[in-house]
This record gives sequence, structure tokens and C-alpha cells, in this order.
Amino acid sequence: MLIKYKIIKVDPTEHSIVVRFYTDVITEECLAFCDPSTGEITRHLDNTIQACRTDYSITLFETPTLSGEELQLRIMQSAPTEWLVLKEKIANPDVDTSMSALVSLVGVENSVVVSLEPASLLTIPVTTL
Repeated sequence: MLIKYKIIKVDPTEHSIVVRFYTDVITEECLAFCDPSTGEITRHLDNTIQACRTDYSITLFETPTLSGEELQLRIMQSAPTEWLVLKEKIANPDVDTSMSALVSLVGVENSVVVSLEPASLLTIPVTTL
């Protein structure tokens, strides 16, 4: 899978950038927000997409500001990689992404006892009520 991104906004007052992530399969158009009244993708006057589900604000704590490969690495650390992989699997009819086994769990209340001891967080017992 090839993850693509573009910086769509620079905010000097917050020392941050807004980055849009997408792939060849899960395009910007697939991820774009639509106007609820028309169902059309909301666009700027120059016809670019206003907002997508994968527009991430990334604060750049480093000063001076990163550039080149360091900036690319920092951006990719924030990429929703697993989510995009899942979205591509869902879009592929040859991959079984059914969730039918979970239907019987809808509305079932569960409880989890959590200890404040760090080691116990690794073995959390789940009880179905």
C-alpha cells in the first residue's frame, strides 16, 4: 500500500500543520466530507476539497522547524496507517471483512475490572453480564 499525503495548511500561531492522508484506493474523494443538504463534496472556490476524515493537525515541537526527510518521518509517524489498511481491505470484495459474529454482542453490557498496577493492565479480565 502506498500512503499519500499533502500539507493543506500551515498555522504559525500554533506551530502546526494540517496534513491530509489518502491512498490510491482510498482517495481524497472517498474521504471527503459532504454537504448534508446536497450530498455533494464540500469544496473551496478553487475546487479543492475542503475537509477529509484524515485531515490531521500535527504540532511541530521541534525548533527550528523540521524539513526534508525529518519532516516526512514526523508526518508519517502521525499517519493513520492501520486505519487506511483496513479501509482498503473493506473496499476489496476479495477480503472478508464481515462483522456478523459481532451482531449478537450489540447492546450487551460488559464490565472490566482495572487495577492501577501497571503489570495487571496486561491481563484484564473481561466479564459479560
